[in-house]
Amino acid sequence: MAGLMHDLGHGPFSHLFDRGVIPTLLSLKGRTRKDIDFWEHEYASQMLFEYMIDEYNLDIEADELDKNFICRLIHGKPCESDSTKLWMFEVVSNKRNSFDVDKLDYLCRDNYHCGLNKQQGN
Repeated sequence: MAGLMHDLGHGPFSHLFDRGVIPTLLSLKGRTRKDIDFWEHEYASQMLFEYMIDEYNLDIEADELDKNFICRLIHGKPCESDSTKLWMFEVVSNKRNSFDVDKLDYLCRDNYHCGLNKQQGN
């Protein structure tokens, strides 16, 4: 679930939007990322995930899912009680070496939308 929800908050072109477009837009208004508490797409992903649960009365606990744990996975920030599940953080949002499903997803998606996977000469 966290793997699916992790990128809900992305703008177009994934991390380029977070690290390029947002700072540029802020600078046009004389502001910095500090002014928006160093916002990143994971915050928006969590907000959208929680909104969907509330808006559509989703009973994720019935499927034995823990909303707070999923939110921690989205952010890639485990707490002490997650000690036996640390491997899950490496799958969804790997802070140790950055190789995770998030990267695999956006590299493939951005590659497709940029037209880079089209064969030349066809």
